[in-house]
Order: sequence, then structure tokens, then C-alpha cells
Amino acid sequence: ERGSQWRAALGVFAALGQEELQPNVVACNALIAACGQGRQWQWSLYVFDQIKDHGLSADVRSFNAAIAAFERGNQWRRALALFDGLSEGELEADLVTFNTMISAFAKGSQWELAARLLEDMRGRHLQPDVITANSMLDAYRRGAQWWR
Repeated sequence: ERGSQWRAALGVFAALGQEELQPNVVACNALIAACGQGRQWQWSLYVFDQIKDHGLSADVRSFNAAIAAFERGNQWRRALALFDGLSEGELEADLVTFNTMISAFAKGSQWELAARLLEDMRGRHLQPDVITANSMLDAYRRGAQWWR
């Protein structure tokens, strides 16, 4: 199963350190995603933090993978904190970032935050797609705002 490989991925990551090999940001991103798919947001956050500890710079894919892990773990507040950190840096959120955040807000029944984020997305000239629309519908449904 797709979400069951996070333990093996963590083992490979740990083995890199034992062999005195430095992981690159691509390897870290893959591990963050694997942990997220396994609903292990805590491990995703740990690996995300390790990027900086290894002297690497997180990229937008790093943030997207960690935000997705929080979304899957129903941790919308943590996802928002990471999203805000992305905005403070030199990186720009992309369509994947916005869609994942809107989905996180939907799962947390935070339809107003999802609607504000949709407006922010449009203000950045990012074109909503079918994933955006489905996530917004879910946010409105969960917030009993079906008429919007």
C-alpha cells in the first residue's frame, strides 16, 4: 500500500546518516511525502526540520509535502503556520500549496479561511482548478455553507 512505506523510507534516511552521506533536498522531500502519505505528520515535520539541520534550503516542494502531511493528519493550524512561513521566505506558494491549504481548511471545517485563501490565490493570479473547486465545495459542505 502506498502509505505503508514510510517506515522503510525512514530507515533509508537513517542509514544515510550512518554512512556519513548527506541527503539532498529531493530525498528529504520524498521522505516528507512518504511520511505524510502514511499519516505520520510528526515524522514529516521532523524531516522538514532536518533539511535546515543538514545545511540545505527547503524549496516549495518541501513546504507542499509537509503541508500535505498536516492536511492528511487533520492539522490545519500547523499547515497554516508552515504556509505563513513560506510566505515570509523568498519562496512563493504555488497552485499545489493553495489547493492543499484549502483542503486542510475544509477538513478542519474552516470554510471562511478557505474562502479567504481562494481570494488570496486569485490576487496572486493563480488560476483555480478542479481540485480547488472540489476543496471549496467540501469546505462549504462541512461548514454548512452549501448555498455559497
